[in-house]
Amino acid sequence: AQYWAWKNADADYYGFFHYRRYLSFAKEQFDADPFGEVHAPCNDDAALQKYGIDEARIRETVAKYDLVVPQEGGFPARGLTLYRQYCIAPVHHKRDLDFVLNVLREDYPAMYPYAKRYLRRKKGYFCNMFIMKKALFEEYSAWLFSILKKHEDAVDIANYSEQAMRVHGFLAERLCGIF
Repeated sequence: AQYWAWKNADADYYGFFHYRRYLSFAKEQFDADPFGEVHAPCNDDAALQKYGIDEARIRETVAKYDLVVPQEGGFPARGLTLYRQYCIAPVHHKRDLDFVLNVLREDYPAMYPYAKRYLRRKKGYFCNMFIMKKALFEEYSAWLFSILKKHEDAVDIANYSEQAMRVHGFLAERLCGIF
C-alpha cells in the first residue's frame, strides 16, 4: 500500500494505520499496548469516534507537524533490545535484519551509526504507522524501498513460513524507526 501511494497518489500528507490499530486524535489519553498503539475490536464508526478520527481533528493535528507516529512501544520489562527481539522472534530471521544493516552501512553510511543506536534501544516505533508531509514521505519511501529491493533481490525466502514471508513488512517496521 505504501509503495502504491508513493508511486500513484498525490497528497499533502500520507498516513498509514495497521489493522485495527489507530493513532488517536482524541483529547483523552488511552492506554497503549506494548507496541505503543491503541486498539479497537473492529473498524467501525464507534472506533473512529472514540479515537477522534475525523477530518477536522486530523487536519488540525498534522498541520502542526512534519511527522506523526504512535507512542514508543517495546519490551523493556523483558530486557530486550529492538535488535534482540527481532532476532529471537519465531517468525523472523536474524540474517534479514543483518542484511539491511549491511545495506545501510554500504549505501547510507551517515545513517548507519544511528541505525545501530536505534536497534540497541528497548523501545521503538512499530507497525509502520505514521502520517508524514509529502516531501518527507517521498524521501522516506525512496530510502526504504531502495533497501527492501536489495533484500528482495538477494535473499531467498521461498522456504520461509507464511508469516515469515511478511519479512519486508517486518523489516520496514525497524527501518521506519531508524528513519
